[in-house]
Amino acid sequence: MRGDCSSTTSRDTSAKRLQRSMARGAPWGPRATASSPGPRPRPTPRQPLERLQSGRAPRPSHPPQPGRGTGLQARAELAEEAKPTEETAPRIVEIGGQRMVQCERYPRGPGKGRSDCQPFTIRVAQSAQFVMDLHSHLSACEVIGLLAGKYDRDRREIRVDCAYPVREAPPEMGSSDAKMSPDDRQRVTSKISGAGMQCVGWYHSHPRSQLVPTVADVESQVLYQQTSRNPDGEEPYVAAILGPYANSSAPRAGSMAWFHVRHPAGRTLGINDRALECGFIPHALEVETGSCQGNFDKDFMRVVYKVIRRFSVKFDSRVEMFDNWRDGLTNLEKMRDSLLSRVPLSWQPDARRAIVKHVVGMVRDAWYPPEDGESGSETDSDGPEPEEPNGASLQANGAASNSDSEKTQ
Repeated sequence: MRGDCSSTTSRDTSAKRLQRSMARGAPWGPRATASSPGPRPRPTPRQPLERLQSGRAPRPSHPPQPGRGTGLQARAELAEEAKPTEETAPRIVEIGGQRMVQCERYPRGPGKGRSDCQPFTIRVAQSAQFVMDLHSHLSACEVIGLLAGKYDRDRREIRVDCAYPVREAPPEMGSSDAKMSPDDRQRVTSKISGAGMQCVGWYHSHPRSQLVPTVADVESQVLYQQTSRNPDGEEPYVAAILGPYANSSAPRAGSMAWFHVRHPAGRTLGINDRALECGFIPHALEVETGSCQGNFDKDFMRVVYKVIRRFSVKFDSRVEMFDNWRDGLTNLEKMRDSLLSRVPLSWQPDARRAIVKHVVGMVRDAWYPPEDGESGSETDSDGPEPEEPNGASLQANGAASNSDSEKTQ
C-alpha cells in the first residue's frame, strides 16, 4: 500500500508542476534529447498554427530597418551600399583639369589560376613599339590606334605583333580625350582580320601628362574588354598609354604604361553604369618588350610612311620638330633618341642608326619640305611607295627573321 500511495502522490505532484509551467508559458512536455527531438513547440503569435501543423520551420522575422524601403527599392539601396568604399575604391586625382585614376598593382607577375597574379603574359614586338612611339611623337594632341596580334588560350599569352594608327573622331566639347573614328576603326579592324590577326588591345598618348589612365580611359577599356570576352570569361584585351613629352624630367626614350581593368567575374557594365562605382578597378600590367623583335619590313615602312604623311599637314596639332624640348635638344632629336631605343639591340649598330636616321629624315622632309617640293594631303591612300632606307630595312627584316628562334619563352 505504501508503494502505491507514493506513486500516486508523485504523479499528482508532476501533473501540478506541468500545469504551473503551462500557465507561465513555458515549453510543455519533456525536454528534448539527442535521441528524442521532443514534441512540436506550441503555437505563439510569431509562429502561426498552420505552419507548425505543416511541419515547416517558421520564416525568421526581419522587422523593417529604419529608412529602408521594400522590394526593388530595398535591393537598389543594398546595391548602393555594396559599391566601393573610400578604402576599396580606386584613387582619383585631378591633374590639369582631368580626372586621373591611380592603377592598382598585382602582388605577383603573370600566373595561371591565382587571383593575385596578372592574368596574362604579354609580349610586345619592338616593331609595334616603334610605330606607337613614332605616332605619339608627331602630335601635340592625343593620338590613338589598335594593337594586333594573337591570344594563346592554353598559355594565357597575349602577343602584340603590330600597331596600327587610327584616325581620331572629332573631339567632344571640352574634352581632350582621343576617340577613334568609327569608320576608320572598322577599316583598320578589317585589315587586321585580313592579315590573320586579331585585335588584342589599343593605345593612345598623353602628350604632356602622366602615364595614368583618365576616368574616360577606364570606361573605354571596360567596353573593349567586354567586346573581347570569350566563352571562358577571359578578356584578352590590353591598353597602352604613351608619354612622348611627359614632363621635364622624362627620359629621352618615350615612356609607356600598360593596364587593363579587373572586375567581378561575369559582370557586364550597363549603359548607365559607371565602371569605378561598380567595382571595376584598373590594374597596371607587366609587359615583355625585348623578347620579340617583330618585322621591320616593307609593310612596316608603309605604316610609318602613311602616319608621317597624314600628320605633316595637321598644322594646328602637329609637334613643331625644331622647337626646344629640353637641355638644348629639339623635339626632332628627342624623337630620334626615343625611336633608337625601340630598335633591337641584336642588330648591327650601323643598321640600328640607319633605319632611325631614315625615319627621322622622312619626318623632317614632310614637316619642312624644300621650296620646290609639295606636302602630301591628309589621307590613308597608299600613295607612292616609301623609299627603302639604304638597305637598312632589308637588313632589319633579316635580323628580325633570324631572331624568331631566339625569342624568350
